[in-house]
Amino acid sequence: MNKKTTYIVISLLIIIIVGALWYKSSQDKIAELDTSPNPGVPRCLAQFGKVDKQNLYDKYTLKMLFNGDKVNGELKFLPAEKDSKLGKFEGTVTEVDEAGSPKIVSAIWEVFAEGTSNKEELRIMLGEGKASIGFGEMVVRGDGVYGYKDPSKIAYSLDLVTIPCGDIDEREIVDNNLRLDIATLSPVKAQLGGTWYVVGVFVDMTKNSGTVVYEDGHTQEKREFVYTTGENNSLTSMMIK
Repeated sequence: MNKKTTYIVISLLIIIIVGALWYKSSQDKIAELDTSPNPGVPRCLAQFGKVDKQNLYDKYTLKMLFNGDKVNGELKFLPAEKDSKLGKFEGTVTEVDEAGSPKIVSAIWEVFAEGTSNKEELRIMLGEGKASIGFGEMVVRGDGVYGYKDPSKIAYSLDLVTIPCGDIDEREIVDNNLRLDIATLSPVKAQLGGTWYVVGVFVDMTKNSGTVVYEDGHTQEKREFVYTTGENNSLTSMMIK
């Protein structure tokens, strides 16, 4: 092999190696820009406040499902002493961080609150293991949606932390069952023709137990309960002691 042929072979090898490195780098960048972490797998976050003597506490939960730059989910505000707000939302990822993960979600939230419903603009800032809900002065837009008056002044002041989605589901299933069936689950009868209704529920999922406060307008009970679950967090049994 003469010098000219050797030079050509070496040049071709260099071109092939450089091309391979460029292709790998471009694919890495594409992967970094993928805004769909675990597509098809919901991301769940929550904040639970301090439980008082009546088993009342603030509950804020968020579920999100990403599909590319699209996102849909459900947000629930269930404060102990104020009106609740809850509903589903749909939107898009409008900003990503340096790693290509979603940073800002902009959505329209269909809100149900105390018997009324409306649509509100919703901004969510995402971080490592947390999400922060955006608050600000709202005004009615031309399309009837309540939007942020000044997006530059949005305050991301409510922080939620990542938890297993099953934890949110189990809490809700237990709470709902107690509220629906308290009349039959209670080991004591309501007084003077009254009807039992639940005031507050605390669930200890580590022990499959908890406490429930309920009353009938005349007397109040605070009792422990136990429960069991099956597949998909389905409730299989419950007993108030």
